[in-house]
Amino acid sequence: MVRKDKTFIDAIKNYYQSDIKDEEKHDTEVENMIYIDKLKHLLVMERDAKKFKVYNSKSGKWMQNVPEKNIKGGAIIAADYIEMDNTKYVATC
Repeated sequence: MVRKDKTFIDAIKNYYQSDIKDEEKHDTEVENMIYIDKLKHLLVMERDAKKFKVYNSKSGKWMQNVPEKNIKGGAIIAADYIEMDNTKYVATC
C-alpha cells in the first residue's frame, strides 16, 4: 500500500543514495542498526549474534566488535547510549 500524503512523497523526492558501501563480511543477515548521534557511530546487530559491530558513521568503516570475544547467553537484539557521571555507556539487551 502506497501512502499518498505530501510529507511521505517529499521524503522520497529528497532521498539520495549514500556513497558509502558496506564491504565488511557479515556472518548472518543484519537484523538491526542503531545510530548513536553523540558518538557518531553506527551499531550493527546481526541475527543471533552474541556481539555487535561498531562502524564510523562518516566513512562507513568497521571500527570494532563489542564485546571482543563471544559471551555466554543469548543474542544481542538492542542497544542504547547512556551518559552518567561523565562516563559514556552503550547498554545492550
